[in-house]
Amino acid sequence: MGLETVFATKDDFPKTWVVIQTALDEQVTPGLVAGIWSRHHKNQMVVFSAGLRQKKPQTHPTTPETIYDLASVSKVFATATLASVLFEKGWLHWNQPVRLFFPKYHFPDVQIKHLLSHTAGYAAWGDFYRQIEEYFAPKPLYLVNISDRQNKMRELVLNAPREHGAGQKAVYSDLSFLLLGFILEELTSLPLDQAVQKYVFKPLGLKNSKYIRTTFPPEQKTLENVAATSECAWRKALLQGQVEDENCWAMGGYGGHAGVFSTIHDLMVYSQSLFSGFLSPHTLNQIWSRIDPPPH
Repeated sequence: MGLETVFATKDDFPKTWVVIQTALDEQVTPGLVAGIWSRHHKNQMVVFSAGLRQKKPQTHPTTPETIYDLASVSKVFATATLASVLFEKGWLHWNQPVRLFFPKYHFPDVQIKHLLSHTAGYAAWGDFYRQIEEYFAPKPLYLVNISDRQNKMRELVLNAPREHGAGQKAVYSDLSFLLLGFILEELTSLPLDQAVQKYVFKPLGLKNSKYIRTTFPPEQKTLENVAATSECAWRKALLQGQVEDENCWAMGGYGGHAGVFSTIHDLMVYSQSLFSGFLSPHTLNQIWSRIDPPPH
């Protein structure tokens, strides 16, 4: 799907530029790439970039082609979209219990819709990466077979405790989307990164969107023109082209909660596609509708 790219300047969007420049001046972020797509100009996207994608050991500016670690945007861009595609195929339904896929799962009240809406009752996060590291020690994790790392993460997530019953409270949770990712793997009989590529990225023509499996030392740069994320105290490295999320890195570089790298162009194509028939209006209405709000 083609989109004409128009490069904007600060004079085109003066108010927006003030916000961006303030963020750069206050070091909220060293750099960014922004894009605008409108249904009124559906074959065109406006982009501009500012600041740096890398500060050290050398400085490099951002460009509209800069590749970013999407972090938790992966939940929507990849995992929830794959779930929606499988819903349209009739392979998945929102009210299916997790036990349908994992019969020994401890919580019979949790359904697909609770994972998608962060109402399954899980905590926001867990330090599974340290448990995985300890389990495979002293071998460095990047040298451990990815399927073994994935299986260990499955075990940890499937046995994780909950803080609430399903539907009782909304807590934005990585655990819910980790579990959803494992379910999608069961449905497609593919690792999640391959399933997303087959059913989402390839049909949309997204050439710069991918998961990067963590089979390299953490200090190794895996892509050119990729934005640095952080200096990680755990991995003792400046991360460039390796997922920043510790749990995702430990499990192999892909998970339902994080792991996708992409560009502003692919994100704009994705946005356009949602309004251009990639998913049916019925499915869009379903995924954009709140489920019953938890009681106060």
